[in-house]
Amino acid sequence: MFRNLYKIAAAATVVIFATCHALAAPTRFTITVSGAGPDVILIPGLASPGATWDGTVAHVAAHHRVHVVQVAGFA
Repeated sequence: MFRNLYKIAAAATVVIFATCHALAAPTRFTITVSGAGPDVILIPGLASPGATWDGTVAHVAAHHRVHVVQVAGFA
């Protein structure tokens, strides 16, 4: 069940990022990539910086490629 939920969430995230990439200039957001393996995308809340995920990235990046999104003007 969680595998299907993960696949749906991953597909939705890809669509969102593709749309954002087509509409936004590169200076509007940054994506930091760490680790290697299956992709994990972490998006902080609008009042939080990407650094919110630092502890999680340190743990997860051992076995996954982690993408942390930071939207300019937030946090």
